[in-house]
Amino acid sequence: MDPRNKGPVTYLDDAALKNAMTRQPVNDNPLQLNEFRFVLHRIPNTVYLCQGVTLPGITIGETQQPSPYPIKIRRPGTTMSQEDLIIRFIVNENMTNWMEIRNWMKSLTGQRDFSENSWEADKYSDATLILMNSKSIPFIKITFQSCWPRQMGNIEFATTVTDIAPAVCDVSFAYTGYDVEYLNAG
Repeated sequence: MDPRNKGPVTYLDDAALKNAMTRQPVNDNPLQLNEFRFVLHRIPNTVYLCQGVTLPGITIGETQQPSPYPIKIRRPGTTMSQEDLIIRFIVNENMTNWMEIRNWMKSLTGQRDFSENSWEADKYSDATLILMNSKSIPFIKITFQSCWPRQMGNIEFATTVTDIAPAVCDVSFAYTGYDVEYLNAG
């Protein structure tokens, strides 16, 4: 009983509780992990057989503030680091998509001599990850700036393989940053 109005108290009488109880998400559909498109114009054969993309994690550095107590106070730092953009692709039979990556990496390092070095503008390529909603309509565009292949994974050949499975390879890309844009998903 509420002493002010002599009646029972319901959650509708408490403004903070009422707000928490009536708030609902606008869209409670889960993100579809298999509904995406990846575009990187520099390597069209690789992108066509792209099987997966890992959206990079981010980490903020931290500062520890001194305290008169044994535990230091943790505060957000001023630096942020980004993990690599990783794609997984099926290697096609004549390995043209694998060669796209290999040749790009060779051009970045001038593996044999300096004549193989690429011009600064040719070293990088932007990439776009387009996410689809539950109706398979594009609704988020993530653009990665100035990507370059940092690491290409192994392909294991074995005579003991009994099930025929396609060869897959992972490639890690470094990049300078990325932007997230919401599209009009109608």
